[in-house]
Amino acid sequence: MDKSVSSGVDVPVTLKDDRLVVGECRVEPGDTVRWHVGEHEVSIWFPAAGVFSAPALAAHKTGDIELAVPRNARPGRYQYVIYCHDADEFSSKGGNPVMEIAVP
Repeated sequence: MDKSVSSGVDVPVTLKDDRLVVGECRVEPGDTVRWHVGEHEVSIWFPAAGVFSAPALAAHKTGDIELAVPRNARPGRYQYVIYCHDADEFSSKGGNPVMEIAVP
């Protein structure tokens, strides 16, 4: 696989019992992450330093949310937060969602 070409990683987002459930994702630097949230209005925060340039990745967005993982992102397992404005709740699936950034 040509590592100079980024790939897309879809993050499963579903609604269960009126709560947004977000699946874990594994990405590599340069990948594009896609959250498919449909009509639900969400905000996404990634509070860990050294990965993205700012903690707020999306604010009050619906539909497909895409974000490129910086090529210089530090590998690791990171928790992040998705807030569903429609339900006035944070997503849950036994805790915050996790994004694993693999060593390229």
